[in-house]
Amino acid sequence: MIRAFIALPLPENVKEELLRVSSTLRKTMDARWVRLEAMHLTMKFLGDIDEENIEGMSKKLDELSELYQPFSMSLCGLGAFPSPKRARVVWAGVDADVSRLRNLAASIDDMSSDYGIAKEGRPFTAHVTLARLREPSMINLDVRIEKITFIIDTMHFYKSDLTPQGARYTLLHSSPFTGKPGG
Repeated sequence: MIRAFIALPLPENVKEELLRVSSTLRKTMDARWVRLEAMHLTMKFLGDIDEENIEGMSKKLDELSELYQPFSMSLCGLGAFPSPKRARVVWAGVDADVSRLRNLAASIDDMSSDYGIAKEGRPFTAHVTLARLREPSMINLDVRIEKITFIIDTMHFYKSDLTPQGARYTLLHSSPFTGKPGG
């Protein structure tokens, strides 16, 4: 068994802006901060999966990605789950074609359920996790985030190993978005 997830990778300039924002926020909250190399937009956390499913899931992800053209996105502010008044997770939002992203997330959800992975119980919210607070806290997110526009042209299938220094991600497979309009 391996711990795995599916995500959209971020360009370096976007990760550097998120690191700048994190460095500013770091001064005001006690949290575990996501390292630059680990920043991504999660589409589906799979949890523990059987290693023998990697090849089949990778093929299914390739089939899905062929239906979608690359996504244009931009950073669009900060938020917290469940709310800034009782934050557990600090995140950066992305502005994109939300219906296309939700369709992709639903397709990934359907595909992964074929492998015994539970479907999501809540609607997909596109975000990049920046930090996980040690205790639920009221936080101030009054930090300017530069609205960088970027293109996502692939999705990645990752293995996640938990270490005392935080999660370490290994790329298992990449699926480029090559698709047809309306995907």
